[in-house]
Amino acid sequence: MSTLCDYTTGNPIRPATPEEQAASLGASRLDGGVGVILVEGAPCYVEATLTEAARDRAHSVLCTAIEGGITYWAEVLTYRWQDPERDYRPDTHATVRDAEDEEAEVHTLNAQSIIWGLSRLASGEVGAGGPSAEGSWSDALRKVLAGDDEVDLDASDADCIVQAALFGEIVYG
Repeated sequence: MSTLCDYTTGNPIRPATPEEQAASLGASRLDGGVGVILVEGAPCYVEATLTEAARDRAHSVLCTAIEGGITYWAEVLTYRWQDPERDYRPDTHATVRDAEDEEAEVHTLNAQSIIWGLSRLASGEVGAGGPSAEGSWSDALRKVLAGDDEVDLDASDADCIVQAALFGEIVYG
């Protein structure tokens, strides 16, 4: 279940409708953040119901990816890792593109996209077939995909998660 949250405070409002969830996800690709939508005139966003550990994991993976995991193939155009006005970090996000192609599509990374990448890896949708796929995943990533929240992921793991989220496959190294 997803929750509609007040963008100004980060406080939950009520369960989100499927339409609000789709609109927020679409907006996140445009606004480079959490996917702000207007609901009854108020700025809101939809957040997947996550445990605090899962939310922290998504933010940690995103920061690890941006600060080293994807820098061998991606140019980081924008990066916001914490809202200084709040303890809660609803809008940790970055925009990236292929470092060698200035005309390449710009991609938005946020907690939603990290969760999407993890679920693609866990479901097996991403990982079968290539030399950089499942066989080269770290033990830590295998444990996280199996549900272990006590494992730290490294930059290579964060890279796999981001590529799964953005491309649906492991494209780079």
